[in-house]
Amino acid sequence: MTKYNLIVLGLILCMTCFCNAQQSEDFGPKAKNRKPWQEAKKTTVIMFKKHDHDPLQGPAAKNKKQWKDECETYVAVLKKRQELKGPAAKNTRPEHSDYWVTETK
Repeated sequence: MTKYNLIVLGLILCMTCFCNAQQSEDFGPKAKNRKPWQEAKKTTVIMFKKHDHDPLQGPAAKNKKQWKDECETYVAVLKKRQELKGPAAKNTRPEHSDYWVTETK
């Protein structure tokens, strides 16, 4: 009988731990007064593949390993506006070289 009681007690403890672990989001005044524009944004790396090779046919296509990719991979170059102030900000245009800042990831 005590064996079953210990098992039930262990399951109850596990369930309460799992239920409490799910509450990671803010609520109440903290969530109401949150300023999302002041939080750092998550960055993602964008990859491109260049497929220049001819497609395989016949036994070579059948025996090709899917995880071995023969394509060239490139990282995307992101552009972002420069934060200018004063007359430089007033007179700037996108076609000028001082408008964009390139970032490589």
